[in-house]
Amino acid sequence: MRFLGAKSRKEFEKMAKEDTYIDEAYEMLKHMSADEKKRLEYEAKEKAIRDYNSQMLELKEVGRKEGRKEGRKEGIKEGIAIGAEQGEQRKAASIITNMLRKGKSPEEIADMTGEELEKIREIQKRLL
Repeated sequence: MRFLGAKSRKEFEKMAKEDTYIDEAYEMLKHMSADEKKRLEYEAKEKAIRDYNSQMLELKEVGRKEGRKEGRKEGIKEGIAIGAEQGEQRKAASIITNMLRKGKSPEEIADMTGEELEKIREIQKRLL
């Protein structure tokens, strides 16, 4: 942090004398500063890394949005299927109820509708 906070060449040189790691970093900095081409290459590489990370972050967000959208579509399809199933069950229960009220036996209704006898008996119990 001290290295990054230095304001002048004298501060860099003083820190470099005190610490071998800072000395290595300072030598690298001097080398990069002296060679314009290398500095530009380094900056281009850093920019490419930042651009890549930014694009990945954006694509991740796009993926999340698409996933949510697809999830909603699947949820709607599932809800429609469940609703249709419940509608069929209510319709069958209504038909069975009407047949029971007209005096048909649970066995006759099971034979005519293909419904399970136990289900018909449960509906009959609710009517009583």
